[in-house]
Amino acid sequence: MSRNLNKVFAATRERVTAIKAVLDRGAVSTELRARIRTVETTLAELDLAMNGDKLREARQMAAVPGIAERIGRAVGGMASTTYGPTGTWIEDLVVAEEEFKPWLATLRRVIDTEIPAFDAWLDAQGAPWTPGRLPKFE
Repeated sequence: MSRNLNKVFAATRERVTAIKAVLDRGAVSTELRARIRTVETTLAELDLAMNGDKLREARQMAAVPGIAERIGRAVGGMASTTYGPTGTWIEDLVVAEEEFKPWLATLRRVIDTEIPAFDAWLDAQGAPWTPGRLPKFE
C-alpha cells in the first residue's frame, strides 16, 4: 500500500476507534452499535484484502496474497531482471487491479458516507471531540 493510502487507511481506523469509544461510553441504540461494528468489520476485511492474512503466514499456512503483496512481487521482480515481466507478474498486477477497484470503492464509502453519518450523530448529541471531526463554534 502506498504511504499516502496507508496514512488515509490508518486515520480512518483511528477515527472509527474513537467514535466507537465515545459510543461505548453512552447510552446508544443497539442499531448504532451494530453500525459501528459493521464499519469496524469492513475495515478489518479491507486490511486483510490489502495486506493478506498475516496470522496464517506466521503459522506457515497457505494464505491468499493481498493486493500489496501482489504488487510488491511484480515490482520487486521487475527491479531484478532485464528480460521483462513474467506471466506471473503480469497476472499479479491484473488481479491486484481487479481487487483494488472494489477495495477503494469500499474505503471511499466508509470515509464519505459512514463516518460523516456518525459525526453528525455525535454533533447532535453534543459528544466530545473525536479525531477528524471539527468542533462546532457559534
